[in-house]
Amino acid sequence: MLQLLLATQVADANDALDKLSQDPKNWVLPTGDYANTRYSKLSQINAANVGQLQVAWTFSTGVLHGHQGGPLIVGNTMYVHTPFPNKVYALDLSDDNKILWKYEPKQDPNVVPVMCCDTVSQGVSFADGKIFLYQADTKLVALDANTGEPLWSVTNGDPTQAQTATSAPFIVKDKVLVGLSGADFGVRCHVTAYDIRSGQKIWRVFSAGPDNDILVDPEKTTELGKPVGQNSSLKTWRGEQWRFGGGCASSWMSYDPALNLFYYGTGRPGNWNPKQRPGDNKWSTAIFARDPDTGVAKWVYQLTPANEWAYDTGEMILSDQQIGEMRRKLITHFDGNGLAYTLDRSTGELITAEKYDASVNWTSGVDMTKNSPTYGRPRVLDAYSTDVSGADVNKKGVCPSSFGAKKEQPAAYSPETQLFYVPTSHTCMDFEPYNVNYTAGQPYVGAKVSAYPPPGDSNLGNLIAWDGRSGKIVWSNKERFSVESGVLATAGRIVFYGTLEGYLKAIDAKTGKELYKFKTPSGIIGNVTTYEHAGKQYVAVLSGVGGQTGKALAAGLSDPNTNLGAVGGYSGLSQYTALGGTVTAFALPENATTAETATLPDGVKALQPVYYATNRVINDSGTLKTSSFTSERNANPNSESLRYGLTVVSIPVVHKIGQMERPFDIWQALYQPWNIWKVLTDKESDGEHFRIRGITPLGERQFVEALRTRTESDAMLLFVHGYNTSFERAIFKAAQMAYDANFKGHVLVFSWPSADALADYDYDQVAADTSKNDLLKVFQLLKEVSGKKLYIVAHSLGNRVVLDTLELAAAKNADLKISELVMAAPDVDYIRYGDATRAIKALARNMTMYASSADWALTVSGFKARAIRAGYIDSGKEPNLYSGVDTIDVTAVGEDMLKINHDTQSTSRMVLEDIGHLISSRVHQLPEERITTLKSLVGKQSMKYWYYPQ
Repeated sequence: MLQLLLATQVADANDALDKLSQDPKNWVLPTGDYANTRYSKLSQINAANVGQLQVAWTFSTGVLHGHQGGPLIVGNTMYVHTPFPNKVYALDLSDDNKILWKYEPKQDPNVVPVMCCDTVSQGVSFADGKIFLYQADTKLVALDANTGEPLWSVTNGDPTQAQTATSAPFIVKDKVLVGLSGADFGVRCHVTAYDIRSGQKIWRVFSAGPDNDILVDPEKTTELGKPVGQNSSLKTWRGEQWRFGGGCASSWMSYDPALNLFYYGTGRPGNWNPKQRPGDNKWSTAIFARDPDTGVAKWVYQLTPANEWAYDTGEMILSDQQIGEMRRKLITHFDGNGLAYTLDRSTGELITAEKYDASVNWTSGVDMTKNSPTYGRPRVLDAYSTDVSGADVNKKGVCPSSFGAKKEQPAAYSPETQLFYVPTSHTCMDFEPYNVNYTAGQPYVGAKVSAYPPPGDSNLGNLIAWDGRSGKIVWSNKERFSVESGVLATAGRIVFYGTLEGYLKAIDAKTGKELYKFKTPSGIIGNVTTYEHAGKQYVAVLSGVGGQTGKALAAGLSDPNTNLGAVGGYSGLSQYTALGGTVTAFALPENATTAETATLPDGVKALQPVYYATNRVINDSGTLKTSSFTSERNANPNSESLRYGLTVVSIPVVHKIGQMERPFDIWQALYQPWNIWKVLTDKESDGEHFRIRGITPLGERQFVEALRTRTESDAMLLFVHGYNTSFERAIFKAAQMAYDANFKGHVLVFSWPSADALADYDYDQVAADTSKNDLLKVFQLLKEVSGKKLYIVAHSLGNRVVLDTLELAAAKNADLKISELVMAAPDVDYIRYGDATRAIKALARNMTMYASSADWALTVSGFKARAIRAGYIDSGKEPNLYSGVDTIDVTAVGEDMLKINHDTQSTSRMVLEDIGHLISSRVHQLPEERITTLKSLVGKQSMKYWYYPQ
């Protein structure tokens, strides 16, 4: 598969990357996608079964020090990187993780002492058949992804001047973008774009300096909606200090192809002593939105002007969410300063800025008054201002510490929960700035720092769930040490992350409840990733303690004030873990239960999961119940009307094939009036009745990924109900029919807004006629569930919905294949039915119709419509026959409870047996091959039809 991927040449690399990243089986970008969401659509591992995870395999990198980032998975190959000396391994996932190739660059070891915060690397990138490695010595190397052979290389900086590299390359179009590290050595940092095919430099942009260097347009580049003006950076520095002003872009970048803008943050300014660099020091600690073709900034926003506490800046996460009445294109950022920002990524408009750690005390918050002269600036409290107190004064109790409330470790965003899952540090500090002179290649810090937990707390970290729209914490889990791993959110409603002690943890995305943990060989500062191989989902994490807080272990440090103050607060880490890099991959055992299995309650013989897609209006205030699903149609046909979910139906031990045991109701009383007292006394119970045991709403992607999970038959059965059917009854009918037909795949219901009342046939006809676009959307989603057969059973008026939809799909030349289309009692005009079945033959090559001369419902609807229904047979005559449709007369076996004989597909044991054959056979069989008791006759136009004998 990899060779096929590599053989495809593309004009713009991100087109291919974007396509590859859409397939959740891969993990082709360092953060999963261009939006930096770190969200996977895979859901085979989910909240119901994650507790059964087991280690599937491990791989040792052979390198000590901190292992940041995570592996890439492209087809059958995993690419694993290490910290210095920056080895790269290609592992064959199809051959026991065999090493296909290894690349180990030769670097000057003198680069190690000028790497401030351990010798970490955030990983490699893939594009255009190449693996891009950004070495510690700033050499950018393009490797052949298939062989590991170097194709080109270019040097981006000078390590003798303390210019180093720790970030992962970022691919946009035909460019590879890289930043620079070294702010704590006074490096003037920049971002540079190179051609992915030749390595030629295309543009370079600095974080501080003249307009031509920082590539801003004084009139067109804006901050908070206003032009930045000329010399926007120079006028905020004293003298030539911008020349060693830091502002490094050493974290994860993101990209919006529609806007053609990439986003990144610049880090803290050089020299931690604010008295030596008066002014706002633009554009350090800022967010940039730039055009990748030219590097020119569209907008910029400075987060911490002057930055008196050495806070750093991490990744930018892109999402589309509803804010008030508008759907907004958002960018969300969790800054080291302890504030979480949500902005409009098109314009840079500031929407929210709130504290995401309760201990933050250096500011009372950001000025959000738009006409204020300090709009968008944090309000600094003098009690914690290191600039107010000046040099050589130890400012105590500043929160957060200079580690930041968050640093490079990337957060995750789930479009299903619309929450961000953020790994945080929970520390305060004593901060004493002092004067320092700049010398190239030497540390340029100018502060003494000691870090510790906030007063009253013992935990140094948290994992939080954050609502970016409201700016509020939804839940928070405490951790002994800072959470420094990258987080992963999945469609299985799980959040994965690692701890510095070495635990991989799985958390319920909605509640924060811990569902699983396993201790890996070393502390985790790497990112959790997931992929699918050979039909199985894996979760992989790169462990290997290190980084700023873990460097004490790697370097053997003991002075609590060394390593920028990290040693003291994290001195206890050595009691829990040790050095060493390892990839650990987890998977479910072969006999693992799924979201669809559970312990059976007393009185229940089976649980039947039924997925649903519905365009009914749902009253979902509070707990979702079957009564929440109304018969109302969406008033706005252009709005998003489809809702998805999963129900689980319990089958009672008293169940008999062809029956749907429910409490006695008014309809049964019409048939058994002598038992009318049961309407009041017959109560729902597990042992006697079908029951819905819960309704779980799913997002669109969750719905698709849930259907991708493996089942015994690896097939899908879609039931489209008929007239006078409530949502609840549709679910029960699908469950009963699937169970009685012994179907072993996924069962789905498309529930259109039937009014569930005999008097509302006209209403139902309109509802059916207006549901085809929604069912077409469902078909489009099911098409994404590749490799599974699709069977459809349509009943009564539901046939009109199905046929209209398939005609629409055929007209659009949709690539849709239906293994069997079963049409029971089709309440469709017989001429219209013939036209439709002819039009859809390319989509549904195998069609079966059950018709009857004793179907009183079709008799009434035909009379009302003044047109013969396709599923109705005049007594004593042959059925309507249609080319390509196997027609079966079920009159002799079709007696249901009320003798209306309209539900034969679910009430007749013989018809259920036939449906069982249709939805389980690998190849289509003729009716007499499936049911030997059937008789056949030749009707009009020499077409054959079948019937059950009396």
